[in-house]
Amino acid sequence: MIRNQKTQSTVNLFAVATIFSAILFSGMTISTIMPVNAVSSGFDEPITLDGQDGKVGYDTSITIGIDENPVISYRDLENEDLKIVHCLDPVCDSFANPITLDSKGMVGKNSSIALGTDGNPIVSYYDRSNKDLKVVYCNDKGCENFDEPIVLDSKGDVGRDSSITIAADGNPVISYFDNTNNDLKLVHCTTIDCSTFDGPIILDSEDAVGRDSSIAIGTDSNPVISYRSSTNADLKIVHCTSLDCQTFDVPVVLDDQNSVGFDSSLAIGKDGYPIVSYFDNTNADLKIVHCTSLDCSTDNVSIVLDSQGIVGRDSSIAIGTDSNPVISYTDDTFGNLKIIHCLDVSCMSKDIPVILDNNEATGVTPSVAIGAYGYPIVSYFDALTSDLKIIHCNAVNCSLYDNTI
Repeated sequence: MIRNQKTQSTVNLFAVATIFSAILFSGMTISTIMPVNAVSSGFDEPITLDGQDGKVGYDTSITIGIDENPVISYRDLENEDLKIVHCLDPVCDSFANPITLDSKGMVGKNSSIALGTDGNPIVSYYDRSNKDLKVVYCNDKGCENFDEPIVLDSKGDVGRDSSITIAADGNPVISYFDNTNNDLKLVHCTTIDCSTFDGPIILDSEDAVGRDSSIAIGTDSNPVISYRSSTNADLKIVHCTSLDCQTFDVPVVLDDQNSVGFDSSLAIGKDGYPIVSYFDNTNADLKIVHCTSLDCSTDNVSIVLDSQGIVGRDSSIAIGTDSNPVISYTDDTFGNLKIIHCLDVSCMSKDIPVILDNNEATGVTPSVAIGAYGYPIVSYFDALTSDLKIIHCNAVNCSLYDNTI
């Protein structure tokens, strides 16, 4: 139930007054505790990070830098370039000028960013001109200096729907779709900058599989990848049994109810098990499935998180500081950017979804991370203004009210 907002506001103001008194007594500054406007709204006003050169900001991917400030990779649709922007504070009130990482041909599609063990970003993406999987490594935290892009796989039409993370050995590992052979593939780098790497591995070749891949590192230090079977319209997952995925378990179907598994996003929950958000194309719903084992081989539970209209495309999941998942996604019916916060590790209970931006045609390809203050921060493409935008939340559920259901 939604509590009476007037009563809840009174409680919040009392709590804030108590916090402020404690801060003043201790001599600490408010800015070290929370954003300045953290008590005025559940989230800040959207900030435009790039909007000067036409359509920019598609295929966003966000991570939190070594300086605790967000860094976002994305595609410049106007020029077909890969770009990156580094925020200069945790809420992105200030930010550096966007940097073009690759402009050779039509590049930057399906960008995915990770933070290396050296604190420098690395980005995987699809080269549409050459139909290759590529990666570009930054030489500093803001990508002011970066290496020449490296081709990791060029055998056929490869590299779509890439997802990158850092393996247990400190080197990047990338999952992606082989469009020529309809396979799920993976490349493990053997250096931090991917200047050397192992040969591509096929993780699943049963029918047409591998779209919408998302990768994370399990509690056993081995990669786990969620993805979609185009043939059967199922959500699948595969667990590697080595850090470089030279060995792996038999892929598991997580959801086979009608046409599901679109835009999957994977995280490892605080219970140590994978949890995947995705779009149910048949019912036009946002769904989530929580595994009860490391390899997802037993007792997986699928739950509908939002079914109000056509909702759930481009989902992105992160684990909050309260140990519970939070998912950003697109509401196609009203053109909104939405977010939903779970109240337990498996999302059996949840808050009411929060609309972060209702600018008619916004919230495309959002990406969520947990920022320096412990609250969600979401990058996205505003299709109405054709800009890259970002929104920072001021609460774990992006609302100052108890809006549980």
